[in-house]
Amino acid sequence: MATFEQVNPNLLFMRKIILLMITVLVSTVTMKAQNADYRWAWTNMLNFNHYDGIQGSEILDLGESTFGYQTGLKYYLNPSFNAAFDFGIDDVDFKQLDENGAKGAFSLEYKFNNGYIIAEDAFVKPYLTAGFGISDRLDQVEPYYPLGAGLRFGVWDDVDLNLHGLYNYVANGDVPLNYNYFQLGVGAIIQIGGEAKDSDGDGVPDKEDLCPDEAGPADNNGCPLPPDSDGDGVYDEADKCPQEAGPADNGGCPLPKDSDGDGVIDDNDSCPNVAGIASLNGCPDSDGDGVADKDDACPRVAGLSTMKGCPDSDGDGVADKDDKCEHEAGPASNNGCPELSEEEEEILLEALEGVQFQSGKAIITRASYSKLDNVVGLLNKHPDFKLKISGYTDNTGNADKNLTLSDQRAKAAKQYLVDKGVNAGRITAAGFGIANPVATNSTAAGRAKNRRVEFEVIQ
Repeated sequence: MATFEQVNPNLLFMRKIILLMITVLVSTVTMKAQNADYRWAWTNMLNFNHYDGIQGSEILDLGESTFGYQTGLKYYLNPSFNAAFDFGIDDVDFKQLDENGAKGAFSLEYKFNNGYIIAEDAFVKPYLTAGFGISDRLDQVEPYYPLGAGLRFGVWDDVDLNLHGLYNYVANGDVPLNYNYFQLGVGAIIQIGGEAKDSDGDGVPDKEDLCPDEAGPADNNGCPLPPDSDGDGVYDEADKCPQEAGPADNGGCPLPKDSDGDGVIDDNDSCPNVAGIASLNGCPDSDGDGVADKDDACPRVAGLSTMKGCPDSDGDGVADKDDKCEHEAGPASNNGCPELSEEEEEILLEALEGVQFQSGKAIITRASYSKLDNVVGLLNKHPDFKLKISGYTDNTGNADKNLTLSDQRAKAAKQYLVDKGVNAGRITAAGFGIANPVATNSTAAGRAKNRRVEFEVIQ
């Protein structure tokens, strides 16, 4: 028995040409799966023809096969039916009459993958076909009727592998030979052309659009989104403030305004333009004493709320900033300084009356030392006290010299106290000459009282 290639030695070459054509078409044509939106498909088939003639028992004898080629178009009518238009050339060995014949046919295909029997996009798509055509063979143009079945395999979205088996019944009543023949085919069905129907123009094809007559985004399956009047992403039906944009976690309402970003909304913020702390209604507290800067009389120094944010070091109820003696308690009436006792007043009085100088000089007499020592003790007891020493003379002699002498005596008294350990910064000393007499200069006794050094505690 002759091999297939021996029957037709050009078969392999022609088959390669056909497959190359299919490959080129697949790579260059924009194609889609055949359906209601993409209705056209191009077919290419390599056929193996078996003439039954008077030896019908050889119909399935592949060794006796000749080949043919057909191409054509399929058109999607509805989920159950396709229309097919085919044109081809068959080489059929009609028992001593080996004849190449052209043919063309129109067929209807019934598809089992119609959504009722099996899914329309199933991988295997069986179908039945029946049609009517015209063949030109042995110089005769005769009608023929292709009847058969096939299987399509969805190898890609836009390409199906196609296998079919046809019985071509040729109505050749005027010729004694029987020209009917059986045909097996293998090839490709390639979807071409068309655009997906999109009734609402939203970019989502109708077949994927749950709302094909209403435009909507793809991520909502082509359906319109619920209204969102303020565009904040919270739909009006769930938006507590549909006319004002706000985050979803706030019910779609705008967050209260917080101008200074301190977490206290302006409506509750006593200092809306300066970041502060919630416990002080959004106001700052620079010294951290719990008194807001706006209410703090000493905003840079930690203090007491009872003192408007100022410290009171000696606890006398007078803020340090107003306390002349911030380390010693004293009444507010005395600027926060302690009032002098009678004994302390006596010390100053004795110093006033008992400090004496050598005649015409600024040298303190030894008899005055004890009086000055008592003043030192008073200043040590009250470290915040300051002392003012004023020197005076009587009106005898030269006034300028008296002024100089009074100044020297005041400074001599100061130096004595400093030498005893009193801080010089706590003492001021100046002479005033004949000014401020305390007695008459007309008598010796009066002039003696006017030659004096006064000691005055200042605060």
